[in-house]
Amino acid sequence: MDQIITKAISDFLNNVEDFSVDVVLAVNRSQQKAQVCPPDMLDGQWEIFPIRKYIRLNDKGFLIPDEEMVKKLASGK
Repeated sequence: MDQIITKAISDFLNNVEDFSVDVVLAVNRSQQKAQVCPPDMLDGQWEIFPIRKYIRLNDKGFLIPDEEMVKKLASGK
């Protein structure tokens, strides 16, 4: 599950042009899916998390998925 979440965050970071857009990290554990999207695009099957909690700056100043936080989320802790 952590690879699925990491890929969703990476895809978002690689394609985002405007960080002011209102998006969330959405996780559907039963279907083993994750996506970053506006919260109004989701039905009740998704758990919603603030995307900023799961990204960090690397040593070169680029935003990347925070693997430690993603692992905690994937494990349900």
